[in-house]
Amino acid sequence: MPTVLRHQVTLPTASQLPRDYIMNTWHSISVDIDPVDDANLFRDRLMDFYLTIDAFMSGRLSSDIHIDSYDLSDAMPRTPIAEFTSSLSVGTGDGLPNEVAICLSYRGPSASGVIAARHRGRIFLGPWDVMVVDQGTGDTIVEASVRNGISNAAETLAQGAVSDGGPWCVYSPTTNATQSLINSAFAVDNGWVDDAFDTIRSRGGTAANRSTWSI
Repeated sequence: MPTVLRHQVTLPTASQLPRDYIMNTWHSISVDIDPVDDANLFRDRLMDFYLTIDAFMSGRLSSDIHIDSYDLSDAMPRTPIAEFTSSLSVGTGDGLPNEVAICLSYRGPSASGVIAARHRGRIFLGPWDVMVVDQGTGDTIVEASVRNGISNAAETLAQGAVSDGGPWCVYSPTTNATQSLINSAFAVDNGWVDDAFDTIRSRGGTAANRSTWSI
């Protein structure tokens, strides 16, 4: 039976403190009799994606990557149907603050009578090496080669997942509240990466020191 898979990507930091880990959530559609097969295929596509951009990522990461896949049709609390651990080759230069992210936006085809926001999704990627910054314009923006690299890697992922028969998708929990699980998933067919950085404050470190003043 067709179902929707959730792929939780965890990037541990060098501190090895779980509170500092970076997490990205992806979804895909499975029509295989055994969704584990589709989970493994999409996992391989995800690994290709991260291996394409890992040199731009901060050395504050530990180089480990964990991918846990879940079948959203399973009863909660869910256990992973597939687990995977591998490694990346992250940057070695100075890193930007952990809360600095680059947003990968994506969406499925528009449809009449459907709220457009339910067909859109975002992945906040990071943390990043300082090499991703372009200040040549007088502003601080994402270097064009990095932006294009992420965009091209996402396109390759989407095309590959379609070829595998398990498309990358936008999953809408709001739609799922009134419709079936599979009718709440919309296959991704386009996306973009802007040159403006995003800030994910929850990824920032806890202050270790404080300078005070008073009158």
